[in-house]
Amino acid sequence: MEKQTVPTVAIGIPVYNGGEFLREGLQSLIDQTYQDWDCVVVDNQSTDDSYSIAKEFAEKDSRIRVHKNKDFVPLVENWNNAFLNAHQEAKYYKLLQADDWLYPNFLEEAIKVFEQDSSVGVVSSYRLAGKQVDGCGLDVYDGKIFNGKDILFKQLTRKLDISGDITTLMFSFEHLKKLDFFPRIFNGKYHIDTELFYDICDISNVGFVFQVLSYTRRHPGSQTNTVVFRYNTFHQLNEAVLYRFKRDDKTLNKLYDKERIAYAYFYYLQRIKKNKAYEWHKQNIDRWFTPSEYLKGFIKYNSLSRFVNRLQQKLNNKF
Repeated sequence: MEKQTVPTVAIGIPVYNGGEFLREGLQSLIDQTYQDWDCVVVDNQSTDDSYSIAKEFAEKDSRIRVHKNKDFVPLVENWNNAFLNAHQEAKYYKLLQADDWLYPNFLEEAIKVFEQDSSVGVVSSYRLAGKQVDGCGLDVYDGKIFNGKDILFKQLTRKLDISGDITTLMFSFEHLKKLDFFPRIFNGKYHIDTELFYDICDISNVGFVFQVLSYTRRHPGSQTNTVVFRYNTFHQLNEAVLYRFKRDDKTLNKLYDKERIAYAYFYYLQRIKKNKAYEWHKQNIDRWFTPSEYLKGFIKYNSLSRFVNRLQQKLNNKF
């Protein structure tokens, strides 16, 4: 049932067999100090109790709605479904992963930063990822609003990482609508939250709250454990984003060439082993490697070369 009033924050929760943790995430929304929000849970044909849990919460709180996909869809499409079924007239958008949760002041603190400056397209913060706090690197004395292109450059050159994951971030609808592929907002192969963060950094400023505002769950069944670490998908992400944003920047072009060589060698090894990582990258590589890149990768990263480099570093440190 459509809302009669426009909420300040539209929230989407895509879920597939996430019943084990879904209650905690939904409860973290209800417990927010900022209450002007509307949430849609998009169930991707779950075979567990995810749908019934979502319906239970919807019956208790009219701000929660439930949408069930007619057919099972891939992750990227389901995340886009969570956005498309959210309230499109809201001012801000938040996607919450079904196995994560928010600290009670998440929405309140993020909105405070957004309201300081209309140029802010995304707000991030510290997060608790399992037992580790991350998102560090900015100086609290520099304020809460940062130049987006500067943040993007630091992220690409690995001098900073405040992108966290999608649960860490909140977006301005005004800036989401400027994306070339809107009304879809996720447009990558796998690390779609990071790519969206980069896309928004490229066209807006970035806000940051110097508090832990979200919890990212680390468990054996999480996507991070089952796919990211197992297949080392960061090779695909780094190649893709550097290709898109390197433009005429010499530093980024040099880094892109280096990543291509490292990726070529990694892919070569996975191909020899013919394991699942090889199959994953075979399906997700955007630009195939040249014979020259394979050769450079082998020369630089083979076991002997790595041993010599480590030995040289030890000698340099000693003398």
